[in-house]
Amino acid sequence: MQGILLFAHGSRNPAWAAHFERLRETVAQSAPKVQIGLCYLELCTPDFAEGVAALVGKGVTDIRVVPVFLAPGKHTEVDLPELLGIAAIAHPQIRLQVSATLLEDAAMVKMIAATVAAQGTPKA
Repeated sequence: MQGILLFAHGSRNPAWAAHFERLRETVAQSAPKVQIGLCYLELCTPDFAEGVAALVGKGVTDIRVVPVFLAPGKHTEVDLPELLGIAAIAHPQIRLQVSATLLEDAAMVKMIAATVAAQGTPKA
């Protein structure tokens, strides 16, 4: 069974996570045959290990981790590989793959640019 694990940073502001819950729900509606999870690097729950375990508990054996970060940085280039290594040891029966960050996707860059442009120019 396939799963997608959205991986976000986390925040002390509880309202912040609502945006990522909405994203999770929207992805779930778009991919009804795929189990969709959401986890955080820090400051929110579930953490990465809990997110992976929740999907594994639902029978998922193939997990695509989607870092919901704008661009590559320490969290995606150092922290995430460490977390993936730990998860691979804890769940050797699963396959883990990682998607690129948002701005590494040309379609996403175009979508963001179109959204910014659609907001119009500042008024004097």
